Amino acid sequence: MGISLLDVDDIKKDEYFIMLIQDIIALSKPRITFMVLLTTAVGAGLAPKTIAWTEWVYLLVGSAFLIGAANALNMYLEHEIDALMERTKKRPLPDKRMSPTLALILGLCSGIGSVAWLAWFLNPLCGLVGAVAIVSYAFVYTPLKCKTSTAMWIGAIPGAMGPLLGWTGVMGTFQLNAWFLFIVMFWWQIPHFHAISFIYETDYARAGIRTTVSSIGFHATKRSILICLWMQLLVSLLPVYWGNAEMLYSIVAIVSGVAYLVIAYRPVDHINKEIWSRQLFHVSLGYLPLLFIALLVEKAL
Repeated sequence: MGISLLDVDDIKKDEYFIMLIQDIIALSKPRITFMVLLTTAVGAGLAPKTIAWTEWVYLLVGSAFLIGAANALNMYLEHEIDALMERTKKRPLPDKRMSPTLALILGLCSGIGSVAWLAWFLNPLCGLVGAVAIVSYAFVYTPLKCKTSTAMWIGAIPGAMGPLLGWTGVMGTFQLNAWFLFIVMFWWQIPHFHAISFIYETDYARAGIRTTVSSIGFHATKRSILICLWMQLLVSLLPVYWGNAEMLYSIVAIVSGVAYLVIAYRPVDHINKEIWSRQLFHVSLGYLPLLFIALLVEKAL
């Protein structure tokens, strides 16, 4: 039995629809969205109040659309820059599979809708935190990336708001432990960003993105990483000082923080610079979950 022209058209429509959905998902940077969503869940899980499963759904659905919207707006604003970099030139906008106008509409609608969702179904403070995060990431940090290497420090603010979003979604107020989670995530991002900038140094230079390594060089940036890691170790011990963490967390924070420093202190020459950078990047991905898991386990015990 043959396939009619109508059937062929229907198949093409189905394929186009599937590709469109895939590109919309790609627009949200799903891996980054998932990682930030996990930190939001950690913030909610560490809050002293217990919430119903429906409130968990409201929080996670609203946060997922909020984070996805911030990433979509970032892609819209950077689609010309993305076209210049090897690792991003196949994204939906630089590859011309999606129009920038559609990406902008999706980002704005999702952003405004998710802020309203969080404010209505949870509380106004949670909605406000979400609004600050999306505005500061998309409309402050993103335009500054090609102007100054200090943009990284500004980007670390919305990047650290996941736990605050989760905490305020549960509690409806800021508390000391919520700010501790924010501070830890803030300092964690700086060496993490530096490691990424080492790995993609050529790409960033081609696109005109200003990084610390392009401004002050590799070895000066490495010294900056070491200072940040010492700060990270110190702030990770704040709950121990305040009496909000016990033995398990103390051991995990000290051992993982010192191990991170040992790896960062390794001597690096021009040949193994990329190997060292990738190792530092992978260690950064494991460090933060260890801290948060230790806090969650202690709360459960």
